[in-house]
Amino acid sequence: MSHILHGFTDPKYLEVLIAKAETQLREAEDEEDRQRFAAYLEVLKGWKEKIGAGQETGAPRENESE
Repeated sequence: MSHILHGFTDPKYLEVLIAKAETQLREAEDEEDRQRFAAYLEVLKGWKEKIGAGQETGAPRENESE
């Protein structure tokens, strides 16, 4: 399970998830799908902002010690 959580703390992986969600939003066939993908995209972008703020404050990253 830790590998799943790692994806959400890796900025590059998060960028891939955001790009995929943007594509899914554009290609959504109905309003229900658009709403679902828009909500997912909003969560991902919010998470990206939180990660970015944590890195800017000098919070240690897990893989820097390796």
